[in-house]
Amino acid sequence: KMRNNGQRIKHTKDESIVSLRYNPKPEFEVSATNLHYKRTNDAKIKTLESDDNVTSFGMKYTAGNEGKNYCFGFNFAPMSSEDMNNLDIEQLEHMRNIYFSFSEEITDRFSGYINVGTSFTKKQKIWLNNVDSIEIDKKNIVYGGIGLEYQVASNMALFGEFKVANYRDFEAYQDNPDRHRAHVGARFGNDNFQLECIGMNITGDDPNVVFGGSIGF
Repeated sequence: KMRNNGQRIKHTKDESIVSLRYNPKPEFEVSATNLHYKRTNDAKIKTLESDDNVTSFGMKYTAGNEGKNYCFGFNFAPMSSEDMNNLDIEQLEHMRNIYFSFSEEITDRFSGYINVGTSFTKKQKIWLNNVDSIEIDKKNIVYGGIGLEYQVASNMALFGEFKVANYRDFEAYQDNPDRHRAHVGARFGNDNFQLECIGMNITGDDPNVVFGGSIGF
């Protein structure tokens, strides 16, 4: 729920993500990801509603041995100013980023990882009418996270992640630029077929549940 001009309204968010990934070499991956997002509210305020798609393209390189892996890559989504203003900040983190991660097998059943990255907008020019406009500088987000995964059985794993991000470039977060989030989930399946259920932002004011799956061939 949110407030608009003192009015308390219910804001509903629906999202779906479809991603295609291909490995021309075992250590190299290219991807294309489409995000469809829909925003509605019970007050039918048009400026708070949207229904659109954004597509990002990415590359990832992985190297390592003996249970230790290093990975770096990027995702980039061409976006208009309207797209950037419609997207949630978490979506922006996933669709336009550069990242590095390190993972290690701690025991036969436990593995862990850490990652750091940055996401970015672009310099925007927004027309207020046919004559006047404002320019908005490029903004950056810096984030990092640590996660653990426990292999319960050959076809089931439990995992959790703690993530910290800094939004100092965004006016809405000037008073409190650091944000902390915790996610937990379960994964079922094998290398060729997997299902996931993830509780996102379980310690925050806006927790939600995500369901997903993947097919390898």
